[in-house]
Amino acid sequence: MESLLGLLGAAFDQVLSAGIVAAGGILASLMIVVALDVVLRETGHDPLPWALEYVQYGLLFITFLGAAWVLKKEAHVCLDLLLLRLSSKSRHLLESFNSVLCTLISACLTYYSAMLCLEQFTSKSYQPTPMETPDFIVFGVIPLGSFLLTVQFIRRASKNFLLWKRS
Repeated sequence: MESLLGLLGAAFDQVLSAGIVAAGGILASLMIVVALDVVLRETGHDPLPWALEYVQYGLLFITFLGAAWVLKKEAHVCLDLLLLRLSSKSRHLLESFNSVLCTLISACLTYYSAMLCLEQFTSKSYQPTPMETPDFIVFGVIPLGSFLLTVQFIRRASKNFLLWKRS
């Protein structure tokens, strides 16, 4: 059982790594599109009509594809003024509780955003913009990223709970 969990954990880490690589690729493409759009404007040509929309979607995708990886690396913004004053045991207990609470929140976000995407898919709704992107594609990254966050928060809660027990 322990080896299966280790294998699943390694596979999940690979998914997180793929998400952050995809987010990096999207960021690189956003820089190119914005630079190209600026050059076109400054040289008297028409700007790219889809550039703003592409940047908006790209920022959404970067956020949700990279969030769980950032959490795994503990690289997120954290107000740790209180945490630094606590003992190691208390800190791990508080971090575990925080992760359980965040698990519930991200699980709710996963569920409700998945239901919204399903509704958007069945209704064939789309963005009335130059790209005319189907809504379920635009917002589909939210349940995916939220699910990854949910799993990572569970892992984080488990890790901190075990550290609390050992302290």
